[in-house]
Amino acid sequence: MKKIIAIAVALVAFAAVAVAQPRAIGARLTYGAELSYQQSLGANFAEFDLGMALGEHSGFTISGIYDFLFPVGSGFNFFVGPGAQFSAYTFKEAESKAGIGIGGNLGLEYEFSGIPFNISLDYRPMWNFIGYSNWSSAALSFRYRF
Repeated sequence: MKKIIAIAVALVAFAAVAVAQPRAIGARLTYGAELSYQQSLGANFAEFDLGMALGEHSGFTISGIYDFLFPVGSGFNFFVGPGAQFSAYTFKEAESKAGIGIGGNLGLEYEFSGIPFNISLDYRPMWNFIGYSNWSSAALSFRYRF
């Protein structure tokens, strides 16, 4: 019983800390569009993206990145970090492929003063160890901070 109470208290404390941290939600525009969510973790942040692509390469990606944030002055931040991704696509030849990979993220963001909004430009290479070929993408992101 003591273990259950201790686990419940730890979960409530973790949830309270997570809710109290700044967050951001928006779009990451690359080959397709991605819904992007960021959760502040002290001085750094975790980013989760759900990407959709339509056309000759239709499918989706789910990415998770842990970014280390380095302020460079006057609203600008440099970020870099490791991540992982799952993807599933159907190509125009009606061939379906899936992949699981690791990679990273490297970028620069600008946080506007006075309004809860940021914009970023990043580069994200991924190397699949299961599934189809490796790839990389550059993206422009717009997020609302709350």
